[in-house]
Amino acid sequence: VMSQNLYCYTRQLGCYSQLFAHSNEIPEALKTQELILQRYQHFLSLTDYKTLENDTFPGRTLPYPYLMRGNLLLRLQAIQTAHSGYANLAIADLQKEISQISSLLNQDESVLGQMMFLNVLQADIDLIAIIAQKYKTPFSPIAPVIAYQTMFEKVMRQEFMLADSFISALDKQPDLLNTNDDLPDWTARTFFKPNMTRNTFFNLYQKVITVAKLPTSAFLDVAKQLDAEQGAERFNPRNLRGEYLLALSASYSAYIASYHNLNAKIALLNAISRADNPKIILSTLRSPFDNSPVYFSKGDKMACFYTPIENRFNNCLLLGF
Repeated sequence: VMSQNLYCYTRQLGCYSQLFAHSNEIPEALKTQELILQRYQHFLSLTDYKTLENDTFPGRTLPYPYLMRGNLLLRLQAIQTAHSGYANLAIADLQKEISQISSLLNQDESVLGQMMFLNVLQADIDLIAIIAQKYKTPFSPIAPVIAYQTMFEKVMRQEFMLADSFISALDKQPDLLNTNDDLPDWTARTFFKPNMTRNTFFNLYQKVITVAKLPTSAFLDVAKQLDAEQGAERFNPRNLRGEYLLALSASYSAYIASYHNLNAKIALLNAISRADNPKIILSTLRSPFDNSPVYFSKGDKMACFYTPIENRFNNCLLLGF
């Protein structure tokens, strides 16, 4: 069991301050959790990783909490390395993980897996920026993530398979679609059309695949249109219960925006790779979404691009704590 001082949400400004303040507790945590870290590093080294076919709802997934613990340990190890006077090695270790995660991102065909790997990349990028600023250490720029433009078709294929399995299960028990709206149970069968629901999901997923292939500069307008169409399709009087399922589905434009936000954040990080005064360099950058300038937040501890779909400061780079 690790000290509670080493648990915190890394996108909160006080988190890294807490971790660095309790860096003396990191060696014990790494010792007691050594096996988890070793297994996580072995997972990162895999070159034959492949998402299992999910043909039944809810499908099979990776042990995400276990992997997130491994990533936390790796970042704690980087903090310890930097604190010991080897900031360049700490950054190199984080960059190695970013390269490995980017490779796994190109192989994972599930939305959950993609989002988990994106969260890992976000955390590693922030920690590189903090270590580089705290210890005045230059580093090599990292490459943007671009494979999602081709991977998303496979991701949406998995999503459709899960949706199809779920719809088939509901077709056998339509009463499960009772939405507590005071309608009698027989309406579940009357207003639930499985094939119509499948077709609507399929059309939505096809549009998502098209939007995922667009460059950042063209994404904003099309994403708004996709959300508007997705909302409009939820009002079909012949398939009220099926449309209820669509109402529960997430906005896929927000998923796609996560990749654009990540690449915007990578651009912010690369700009300070060799900068003595990062604020001056960052001030010259422009948002890939609307060409607006970088803005600073939280007392200049965050450098941010405006993005149309913000998600937990994914559009910001931590510069300090």
